[in-house]
Amino acid sequence: MDDVISRLGLAPFIDKPLGEMSSGTAKKVLIAAAFASGAPVVLFDEPTNELDAASIAFFLELLGASSRTILVATHHVEQFSRFAADAFRLEPAAAA
Repeated sequence: MDDVISRLGLAPFIDKPLGEMSSGTAKKVLIAAAFASGAPVVLFDEPTNELDAASIAFFLELLGASSRTILVATHHVEQFSRFAADAFRLEPAAAA
């Protein structure tokens, strides 16, 4: 877990309340918590929004190394296409 904290740049924020963090830093904390949880299924909603390029690359690295079932809701399909066992595209319903 120390590697995840370090690679996401969270060490300086370890004692700071989540509500006092920037939205990008808070997102990193939630990502770290999801991977630390040990949950067999993890759901991410727009996980790369508000992240810097290095954090996105590390997050994608974590996904590639994970053996869990991970569900991702995103508008950035291209970032996740190499990991997708199944992908579903939701379209708005046609107007009546």
